Amino acid sequence: MPKPDGGKEDLGIIQLDEPALNCEDKTVLELKYVQSKNVVRSAPMTVDSIEGADKKPKEISRWINSINELQKTRPAPTVNYTKQMPDFDQMMSELHPELEDAMSLMGGAEIDMHSNDYARIILALLDVPVHKL
Repeated sequence: MPKPDGGKEDLGIIQLDEPALNCEDKTVLELKYVQSKNVVRSAPMTVDSIEGADKKPKEISRWINSINELQKTRPAPTVNYTKQMPDFDQMMSELHPELEDAMSLMGGAEIDMHSNDYARIILALLDVPVHKL
């Protein structure tokens, strides 16, 4: 499209009219991708080295700053349960005194069963959900 004053338009032909690229290290880009998508890498990641690093402190500082920025944006760790978990406050509340008395009267268990089965029975009596793995 010609200029309104009819002059020659050299922009984009003689001089490039685009912002300069601030290229990021490919390792940092991969780490950002893995962090944002929660992707599990199947192969170990390779990290490039800086040739003549003793003469390039700016590149080392740029690498350290980019990793620091990546660490700052890391989301907080979360746990996604597949089953509904009980209310923590309810689990930590005191047992009814009658239940405590009944359990103290039972004493040690002399039941002929596996300890896993016995634990499941006791947890069921206390309304603590147990899920199979």
